[in-house]
Amino acid sequence: MNNNWLNNSIKEYYNWLCDTTQIAENKETGWYVITTPFVGLFNDNIEIYTKFENGKILLSDDGRTLSNLELVGVTLLRSPKRKEWLDMILLNYGIKLNNKELLTEGTEKDFIQKKHNLVSAISEISEMEVLSTPNTISSIFREDVKNFFEEQKIIYTPQFIAKGSTGLEFTFDFQIAKKEKEIVIKSFDPLNKSNVLFFYLGGMILKR
Repeated sequence: MNNNWLNNSIKEYYNWLCDTTQIAENKETGWYVITTPFVGLFNDNIEIYTKFENGKILLSDDGRTLSNLELVGVTLLRSPKRKEWLDMILLNYGIKLNNKELLTEGTEKDFIQKKHNLVSAISEISEMEVLSTPNTISSIFREDVKNFFEEQKIIYTPQFIAKGSTGLEFTFDFQIAKKEKEIVIKSFDPLNKSNVLFFYLGGMILKR
């Protein structure tokens, strides 16, 4: 069996990619916007921006990738764990981060690869939207609280077990001891009827 069908399919893919890619120029700034057929966070087409400057081709996402994630409640730069994941993706694709903007640069020779890398990075980073779901982000929010305590030099005990008035034991994320009493803390996202029970133990609930 020959591979004509595969060659034809690849050619059709290339044709589709060309037909569905749009280019527009901002004559005032010299930047071009490339609208790709690939879908982003809000089911819209991923756009990248490019400009030829000082012998190099600059490519950028204009800061939209991280800004869009913030709109759905995912802040990557505040949490060390999230930032670690972000840095890994950027390293894999050779992308730099300037404030919230994803940047890379190349030449006419490697423009295709650089463009592909930036689009791939945008797509992969956008998938971190899953961190906005309660089950996924609970441990990360707990890490944010831990980092806050350490930054403020607050002494705490992690995974503290306390016994309620009914004799049942409950595990809290943190315990802060004071001279005459203690504070026990449980972090939740979101707050609901099932976890409001911890209020009855005199503890503190932190909500993302």
